[in-house]
Amino acid sequence: MPIRQNHHATRPLLRSRGIFLEKTGDTATDCAHCKICVQECAFLRKYGTPGHIARQAIDRGLQSASAFECSLCGMCSAVCPHSLKPAEMFLEMRRASDRRSRSGDVSSCVYLGFEKRGISPHLTYYALPEACSTVLFPGCALSATRPEMVLDLFTMLREKEPSLGMVLDCCTKPSHDLGRSDFFESVFGEMRRYLLSNGVRRVLTACPSGYKVFKAHGGDLTVETVY
Repeated sequence: MPIRQNHHATRPLLRSRGIFLEKTGDTATDCAHCKICVQECAFLRKYGTPGHIARQAIDRGLQSASAFECSLCGMCSAVCPHSLKPAEMFLEMRRASDRRSRSGDVSSCVYLGFEKRGISPHLTYYALPEACSTVLFPGCALSATRPEMVLDLFTMLREKEPSLGMVLDCCTKPSHDLGRSDFFESVFGEMRRYLLSNGVRRVLTACPSGYKVFKAHGGDLTVETVY
């Protein structure tokens, strides 16, 4: 049974500088300022419609802190009559901020401290039995707060999937949502490649964040929630 300890390393990735203007420009030109999303969002009530924020970002630059106030919940996209996705624009603003400076308040964010512990070689664990094609990825919070429940869940699932493996690691969604794309793509990409190279094709998770990350970035890995 291969057991892997994580020793993540950051590697630089090239990104197009045009992505920021592309996403911002679309919102600036296509937003109808109907304020449907503003009525539902405290962040937008403070800063204005997505179109107004996008225009500010293009014309004179938006302070990075404002983009970090968006929770990226996607509510604005859900109610937008024009199918705009402002959350993607705010995420790209964060990525642009990260590319401009690798230091500042974001680097000391409490979420990154949580993530740093989650990917520590002292807390990560990969156990892949022979012929393992499915793994349980319970997620950081459940593993840390209810380890007995995770073990019970693994035991129950293994009755139906005898070759089930276990992965204790962090999906690095905090870095993803803070715009630290290079770090996220390096660390999560390493995890994805390792699982695929060892025959894993299916991930069962109890973590909503893990589900979203594997769904969007898992590539050939399929993901299902244990719920």
